[in-house]
Amino acid sequence: MLHVDSSRYSIRRKYRVSKDAAAEAQWLRTYMGCIISDRRKSHRKNGGAADSDSTRHDLLDVVIGAVDNGHSESEAKLLNEAHDLTIGDKRKRAAEMTRLTEKQLLANSLTFLLAGHETTASVLTWTIYLLAKHPLWQERARAEIEEFCPDGVVEPQVLNHLKLLGMILFESLRLFPPVPLIGRTCTKENKVGSNLLIPEGLEIVIPVAMLHRDRNIWGDNADEFAPARFGNGISGACGNPLAFIPFGAGPRTCIGQTLALSEAKAVLAVILPLFRFKLSTTYRHSPDVSLTMMPEFGMPVVLEKLEK
Repeated sequence: MLHVDSSRYSIRRKYRVSKDAAAEAQWLRTYMGCIISDRRKSHRKNGGAADSDSTRHDLLDVVIGAVDNGHSESEAKLLNEAHDLTIGDKRKRAAEMTRLTEKQLLANSLTFLLAGHETTASVLTWTIYLLAKHPLWQERARAEIEEFCPDGVVEPQVLNHLKLLGMILFESLRLFPPVPLIGRTCTKENKVGSNLLIPEGLEIVIPVAMLHRDRNIWGDNADEFAPARFGNGISGACGNPLAFIPFGAGPRTCIGQTLALSEAKAVLAVILPLFRFKLSTTYRHSPDVSLTMMPEFGMPVVLEKLEK
């Protein structure tokens, strides 16, 4: 058990290792491999119809296309040695011809399957917790949703107009980031500032949860639920976008963050007009991390159906 403590915040990470974990992981890889194989058979049966951009119908088709329709490493080498192309043209062509390996195809597909669901579930769980504890913000979010979705139908194009709901989700991500610790391996020697040298191969941990509650960055109310701080965006809330990294940053930024936020907005936009909710008296506050930050003892809430 690893404890990350400060005077204001404490989380606990449990490494639950089942004796059958390896077998279960292998089963999952085999299962996803069968899904990929079946999808390819479907493509061949349809004459490769799903291989064109206009007819792809889901994310798996896109990833499979990056394997089946890309170019090999030898072709990439020839492109690099082409003297008749500018650097800009080479970069553009390289982006178009990138091919994933079969191993990368399987790994990316598993990531979309697991992280795509788990991250959204974490965001929704803690947002419901915070709205249950702050009924005024719950009512304000409900009013915004009813303004833009008066007939109860949540259209995709409406999500961008739900600014208040977006502020609430950002504040939820700040207080309860789905991944409170991010690990990175230094691939080459780096110098930070004038004195700190990070050698190649060193593994470092970024304490996201503690960074998100640093009073030097967020002010004296860093531990409080205050969605209004995001009224002018992330830079207006903390001055430095890298102080708010619930999905990481840089080239390793979570590829599904936009999807996760859109899903969370859509779910809340459906639930809030139908129910008013508050925390159950049986709730025990214990943020816990296995894959993402979730309540160790669940999130029991009491729902009150709203009359239209």
